[in-house]
Amino acid sequence: MGASANSTHRQRHLSNGSLVTNTSACLPFLVSSPGGAAGQTGDYMCCLSYNLQPYTTDNRHIHAQVQKFGRVSSLCLIDITHDKTVKIILYEDRELNVLSSRLLQNTGLQLCNVAGIRKDLVVVQVLCQDTIKFFICSLNDASCKVVYDRKYCPENKPQLYECHISPDENFLLIIQNQMYATMYAPGSSVEHVSMVNINWERSECTERTCDNLNEQLKLACHKVSVVFDPRTNNDLVVFTSNSSDRGVISLYKPYKDYVLFKIIQFRTDCPALPGKFQNLQFMNDGSALVLSVIGTAVHPQSVASICRMQIVTAYWFNPDCYDKLGSFWYISPTLFIQYMPMISTSGRYACCGGKIYNLEDMHPYFLGTKSLKRICRDVIVDSVLAEDIEKLPLPKPLLRYLSECVADKNQNI
Repeated sequence: MGASANSTHRQRHLSNGSLVTNTSACLPFLVSSPGGAAGQTGDYMCCLSYNLQPYTTDNRHIHAQVQKFGRVSSLCLIDITHDKTVKIILYEDRELNVLSSRLLQNTGLQLCNVAGIRKDLVVVQVLCQDTIKFFICSLNDASCKVVYDRKYCPENKPQLYECHISPDENFLLIIQNQMYATMYAPGSSVEHVSMVNINWERSECTERTCDNLNEQLKLACHKVSVVFDPRTNNDLVVFTSNSSDRGVISLYKPYKDYVLFKIIQFRTDCPALPGKFQNLQFMNDGSALVLSVIGTAVHPQSVASICRMQIVTAYWFNPDCYDKLGSFWYISPTLFIQYMPMISTSGRYACCGGKIYNLEDMHPYFLGTKSLKRICRDVIVDSVLAEDIEKLPLPKPLLRYLSECVADKNQNI
C-alpha cells in the first residue's frame, strides 16, 4: 500500500485522543515483513494506477500485463499482496491491437492498468489503438467474462479510469480517475460517465442513459467520489464538492437515472472541505460511510512546511441520514500512496498512511461486546482471501458459514 516498511515503532495521539502504534505493516493487513509485498511494489509498472485508485482494489495490489504468444493474446494478473498469479486467455486467434508505447511517454500510464475489483472480479483497462477495452475477469476460474469497449475522448487521449461494480454485479460504472485527471492531465475536460448493464449469460454489455448523473458530476469538475451502497443492489452514493464551502452527498438510482435526494455538508461540519481530493467508501458491512479528504484544515500539529507530507481527515457518517458520527486525522506521506483508510474485511482495522488503526478504539460508535464466534470470524475474514476459504482445514459446515460471511458483508452475526 505504499512505502512505509521502514517506519519505526513509536506512538502518537490522534486529534480525538485515541492512541495509535506505528507498525511496518502496510499492504494490507497480512504483510508486515520489509521483504514482503510492500518491498516489491516498486518493481512493478502498475504502481501509479494502483496508488491513484486503491479503493477499487479491495486492499490488494494486483499487477496486470498483456502477453502475446503468436496469435494468442492473454492477461497475466499478479496478486502481489498474496503472491498469486493467474493467466487468462483473451483471444486465441488474434492479437490485441494495443496502443503504441511512445504515445504513453510522460503520461505515467501503462498499456494495461487495473481499474477495479469486486470479490474475485477484476476489471482491467487496456489501451488499444481504436478503443479502450475493459476486460472483466474472474480470478477463481481464470477466465474473461465480459469485454466492454469505450471510444477515446479526442481531447483526453489517453486517460486512467475507475471501474465500480454494483453489489448485485449487474452494473459497471466507468468514470475518469479524478486524481489522474487533476495531477497528470491538468486542464482535461470532464468526460461522460458510462453506466453499463452487464448480461453475464450472453457476455454482453449495454450502456444505459445516465444524463442526470453526468450533469451532476460535470458541475463538480474533477471534485468527485462515488461508491455503491453495499446494503442495496445498485444504489450509488455520490459526493461532489467545488471551490465554495460545501460538499454534496447524493443518492443515485441507476435503473431510473434519478438523483433521489441531496444532503449538504457545510464546512462548519467538515472543516477540511472542499480540500484537494476526496474519497468516499463504506464500511464493508454498510454500518458507516467514510469520507476522506486531503484538506485545508489547520491542525495543532500542522506539517504544512514538511515537503510532500499531507494531512488527511476521515469523516464518519450514518449511512441512513448522513449525520456525522465523528472524525479523525492522520498524515499521509504523499498524495499518491493511498491516502484514504484501507478498511479490513471485518471492519475492525484500517490502514492509514502506512499505520494500522483499531477502529473500535476510536469512537463509542464502534464499541460493543463481541462473542467468541464473532471474534474468530473477524480474524479469519481479515486474514484469508475469499477464494481461499474452501482450502482451510475446517469442517464443511464451518467453511460454508465463513464463505457466506465473506460473500455477504451485510450479514448480521
